[in-house]
Amino acid sequence: QELQQRARANACRFAQSAQAGSRALLLFPSGLEFIYAFFGCLYAGIIAVPAYPPRRNQNLGRLKSIIRDSDPAIVLVTSKVLKTAQPLFAESEELSGLPFVTVDLDDDESGDDWQCPQIDRDSLAFLQYTSGSTGTPKGVVIEHRQITNLVFNNQQAPLDSDECMAHCGNPAFDAATWEIWGALCRGASLAIISPNTVLNPDLFTQELLKHGVTSMMITVSLFNQYRLSL
Repeated sequence: QELQQRARANACRFAQSAQAGSRALLLFPSGLEFIYAFFGCLYAGIIAVPAYPPRRNQNLGRLKSIIRDSDPAIVLVTSKVLKTAQPLFAESEELSGLPFVTVDLDDDESGDDWQCPQIDRDSLAFLQYTSGSTGTPKGVVIEHRQITNLVFNNQQAPLDSDECMAHCGNPAFDAATWEIWGALCRGASLAIISPNTVLNPDLFTQELLKHGVTSMMITVSLFNQYRLSL
């Protein structure tokens, strides 16, 4: 119920700056703020474009390529990310005109004016971009029917309502689709694990036990590194 209230409230806010069918660039670390922002986009009919938050002294080439390709109407960030992203965007003529909208845990707006957008199974849900490590990032169009197919027709990693999925990666990573949607659409629990915790084997193990995690997606190299602790 809280997620739905937040999604409706954010949808109303986003609709003040972007129209249904337009794109929104999401620059978030893992956390509830991203989920609130992502669902706000869905409830507004806005196409989410998750990307890694920029860092100081970082080359913005990859991010600029994504922005050029997706042409977002707004940039969604937390207040903390805004402090880094806004000055960096202001330094670039290409990025300086993009408006920012913040999404924080203490937001307190009403979604009473929300109206359900016209969407169906073939409507776009979000754009997933490749890492760009071997070239220009390439966007993959994800429709609503593809999400439901992943969640409900997945025979390799079925998830039941009494299980708990760990969300370990950045929301811009493709594994987040299964982590977040797999848990929420199946009625399972979702444990959001911070990046600092994931990088500490002892803390990571404690968090998994604390939340009763039964499923997670991590790289083979990370699993091999942590398997003795786990």
